[in-house]
Amino acid sequence: MPRQEGLDDPAHALVFYNPKMSYDRDISALLLRQYLPNRAKVLDLLSGTGSRATRYAVEGNDFEVWANDVQPSAVKLIEKNADLNKVNLKISNEEANDFLTGHRREYFDCIDIDPFGSPGKFTFNAFRALKSNNGLLCLTATDIGSLSGTFQNACYRKYGSVVHKTSFAHELGLRLLITYAMREAAKFNIALEPLFSYHRLHYYRVFLKTVDSRKRTDEKIEQQGFVAECEKCLRQHTRGLYSSALSTCKCGNQLKCSGPIYLGGTYDSDFLKNLTYKHTLFEKINSEAHLPFYYDLHELGKFLNKKNKQKSVIVKAIQANGFHASGTLFSGYGIKTDAPYDVLLKCAF
Repeated sequence: MPRQEGLDDPAHALVFYNPKMSYDRDISALLLRQYLPNRAKVLDLLSGTGSRATRYAVEGNDFEVWANDVQPSAVKLIEKNADLNKVNLKISNEEANDFLTGHRREYFDCIDIDPFGSPGKFTFNAFRALKSNNGLLCLTATDIGSLSGTFQNACYRKYGSVVHKTSFAHELGLRLLITYAMREAAKFNIALEPLFSYHRLHYYRVFLKTVDSRKRTDEKIEQQGFVAECEKCLRQHTRGLYSSALSTCKCGNQLKCSGPIYLGGTYDSDFLKNLTYKHTLFEKINSEAHLPFYYDLHELGKFLNKKNKQKSVIVKAIQANGFHASGTLFSGYGIKTDAPYDVLLKCAF
């Protein structure tokens, strides 16, 4: 790894390496080992020091691992780390999009894109080099301010969606990242099925399986739509992509819609249940209700000027009323539920 002394941000190092991402590398190595077949062809597109590529080679199922980086200094470190760990990596020194277009018939089983910032400028070309069926696209986005509503123009510019600030900002951002990838894949008649996704610290991370099917691509498009959160009462509203526009909340307040946004599941429950390799993150996310968005109890309490009941009590009360409910890793104050707004309030306060 490059010298980090005196650096406030790993981005300022000669070669990028972020020790805080070791958690993500743990998760990624486990998922790839579970999902990909023996001798799968795996590309670490923006390899940096080669830490991720090296781990895939060490911990994978005899994977053929490719490591690419545009910086010659990075390539030297990748070579050193491969030698140190006694693994064979296919190492290249190319600009990422040049690599993808130059290897557009390589048909990788997995392409991992972990940039500093947005993965948007690499995603389209990734589908030229990735297997169109049962391939795996792994994306990281660290520009969470753009995706979660802080920088609206940046979100539209990079991802093609309109976003507004909400109390469920990070789930909104994660889903917008998935939506963008789905839109890029649809240009190739490829559908993307979310295998696993999560938000942590400064980044969003998604694992998306490819399905070569125009019909399934259309079905995933129909799972997109718009969401609005009333700024006055915090009631949530969703509508389909081609449904009538939302304009007014039941309380009479004008609504601001975010989207287009994917409203389907963000993980594959069956895949997580059958994982050979365990991790607490897999178990916690698989325990969440398979529903879009959550209500923030803290924000609802401020709106009502009341203190909410204990979250576990609220969940049980909602379930007793015949609806789904769970907590969420997006927020310690969050409740995911399909219960009507008035039922939620009755159970929570």
